[in-house]
Amino acid sequence: MPFRELAFASCVSYITISLYDHLAIMTSRLILFLAVLPAFVLAQEPVSIQTAMRQAAGRHPQLKAAEARAGAARAQARQVTGFRLPSVDVSESFIRTNNPAEAFAFQMNQERFSMAEFGNPANDPNNPDLLNTYMTRAEAMMPLFTGGLLHARSAQARSMARAADLELERNRESVAFDAAVSWLNLSKAREYRDLTSRALATATAHRDRAKEYFNQGMLAPNDVMRADVFVAEMREYKTRADEQEQLAQAALNFHLGNPQEQPIELGELIELENTESSTEHAVGQALDNRPDLQAARAKLKAGQKEVMATRSAFLPQIGLVARYDLYDEELFGDHGASWSVMGQAKLNLFHGGVDYHAQQKAVLDVRAGEADVNRFAEGVELEVRQAKAERASAVLRLEAATSALKSGREQLRVTEARYAQGAAKMTDLLDAQTALRELEVRELSARYDKLTADFRIRFVTGQSILQ
Repeated sequence: MPFRELAFASCVSYITISLYDHLAIMTSRLILFLAVLPAFVLAQEPVSIQTAMRQAAGRHPQLKAAEARAGAARAQARQVTGFRLPSVDVSESFIRTNNPAEAFAFQMNQERFSMAEFGNPANDPNNPDLLNTYMTRAEAMMPLFTGGLLHARSAQARSMARAADLELERNRESVAFDAAVSWLNLSKAREYRDLTSRALATATAHRDRAKEYFNQGMLAPNDVMRADVFVAEMREYKTRADEQEQLAQAALNFHLGNPQEQPIELGELIELENTESSTEHAVGQALDNRPDLQAARAKLKAGQKEVMATRSAFLPQIGLVARYDLYDEELFGDHGASWSVMGQAKLNLFHGGVDYHAQQKAVLDVRAGEADVNRFAEGVELEVRQAKAERASAVLRLEAATSALKSGREQLRVTEARYAQGAAKMTDLLDAQTALRELEVRELSARYDKLTADFRIRFVTGQSILQ
């Protein structure tokens, strides 16, 4: 090959390989970008407390299990209903026999029996030839009266299906409530982190001013040391606040089904509309609306039906059976055909006391269930009273903390002015700053306790927090 053509071919090959490598690199970068993009967008999208609750209610594994149980309960209710309908079976049997009675009967069933053959002296009816018989049978059975057993089982299944649906509803609200509390905890942790950052910045400024006064001979060394110690203390609070913020973020991610290290930008907090009501009204609302309490009552109703089910053992069982048979020497043959209709009745006279004790057990189980449901209702009432009391306490503490916080800020401002004029000591300034930080923490805790109590009251009274 001439040198010029060889050089041209080499150049084309190099350009082709380079373009291929470039496209491969760009493709890999595009795939990586598309893989990271959803998490990046999710991390940058502000998450409101309502969004957090809806997301948790749609992803939490606890709800998947509850949904499966509810679906199984509904399927069982449909299954029990099917027992009231006729059951139809088709079977195929093969019999090869030289049993005199059976051979005679099957020959008649095949409609191949002949009086001439039967009367023939050459045929010995006591020693018949081997006879092949295929029997195709269609049989329908239908219960007419079961002593209330089917009615009781059907009512039980419907009650258990309703209980499962109510438990699913309660689980959904519970998951949403946990997400709301985690959202509030993260918001509180971030406010506390900002609070400690401001406190550290203020303490650092005071320490730097103290050093300036010390360098000018206007301050004793021990005042600078106190300021250094106070800055170190504020830095420790800041470190703890950062750790609490990271843990709160991981907890919220856990409830949302996200990687626990994923950053979360919180949206604006929209408080619940608080409908003031008396404690007694809230208790009545909870006793009427709580899905978990309604589920317990539905299960108790199913247990009460068990008494009826066990009582059916002492009543007659009546059913109807219809058959249609085909007989032949060949598979699925129809040389001989016949049908029959039968009525069946059965009455339990004695089973060694098994049925009696089963009924006694059902009665006692109902008594235990009634006691459990009553205790459950009392627990719901206590839970509501506690939530109402916690909110009332949080409101009072918030009012007191808000008023005290204004005074604390003014006290720090006055102390800073007096310190700048030399009329106050470093200890007075540090005491004022410490008091202000404590007041800020009290106000922060009371404010978020009230917010959490608002969600808790709605949750424990059975109101939906997802709407």
